[in-house]
Amino acid sequence: MGQTVQQSQEMTQLVDKANEIAQTFPVLDENSASFDENLQADVIELRDAFASQGYGLADALAKATEYTLAVKRPDLLQPSNAPAVKTVDKKAKEHQQVANVTKKLKAADAQPPAMKGESKTEKKIDLSLLSSEEFDALPAETLRRMRGDFG
Repeated sequence: MGQTVQQSQEMTQLVDKANEIAQTFPVLDENSASFDENLQADVIELRDAFASQGYGLADALAKATEYTLAVKRPDLLQPSNAPAVKTVDKKAKEHQQVANVTKKLKAADAQPPAMKGESKTEKKIDLSLLSSEEFDALPAETLRRMRGDFG
């Protein structure tokens, strides 16, 4: 239930942001004579990429619009034309950080717990690196185990 409400709120915010952007930039308004379908496709593709990184849909749309227009139509981003599209604000950054922390916590929870007690495995000894004195100092039990003597 809570997830459905959150999705509904995100969709409402997305629609509001899309309307705001369409009013500010007629090239992204489907009802405008200056509508650019390729530019809109680029914005949508970039929006989806930002959304998959954990940004909210409205924030992803704003960021995608800003980047796409900066690259393809920088003339539209003059200060007098673009007060509605902001750079990534604090809320979007906080949302991204929360998403990253949540992802890391889930990964940490998925790891198996550390086992208590002594480990049965021993360090491997590289015989080619040992000097004669070091080799002679190895205990007889270690030498037997290294040779594969059982019994």
